[in-house]
Amino acid sequence: MSKSIEKVSTQSKDIFAQELGKFSQMFPQFVSEGKVDFDALKKFLEGEFDS
Repeated sequence: MSKSIEKVSTQSKDIFAQELGKFSQMFPQFVSEGKVDFDALKKFLEGEFDS
């Protein structure tokens, strides 16, 4: 009886890139040059929550 061996990927997933992709689809105004624009996000949040 022969058993088949399951192949496992040796490459790690780039989870950050995947999550950044999701974030940029929902909030494109806060992503610039492949990074989260924290300054723009902070200004937005300060404007939304200032009373």
